[in-house]
Amino acid sequence: MPDALLPLNDTPVAAVNAWLAAWLSREEGGERRALPWTRLLAAIMQQLPGEAATLMRYLPERDELLPLATYGLPAEVRGRRFALAEHPRLKAIVEHTGVHRFALDSDLPDPFDGLLGDVH
Repeated sequence: MPDALLPLNDTPVAAVNAWLAAWLSREEGGERRALPWTRLLAAIMQQLPGEAATLMRYLPERDELLPLATYGLPAEVRGRRFALAEHPRLKAIVEHTGVHRFALDSDLPDPFDGLLGDVH
């Protein structure tokens, strides 16, 4: 990874892109890192605080989300498909533009509830 973490505020987009490109193209131990989506998510998580995250692809023909990469979640999550009709939180995120935060006392079920416990 590049030597320094980027500051989280007032960082020009070009600097973020350059840092990310350098990080994604770096080799470790003579081999390229894992799949591009996994590398991208790992790079993002180096810059943003959080215990778990996933990058998902929207499948409009099925109205589902398919995890492409996970961080801090069990490997089994990558094999799942998340139907938006069954996951109102994910549906709210997909339908919202920008950052969407849920209230701590939200009644919407968390699609990852119970999956964070033993993963480090």
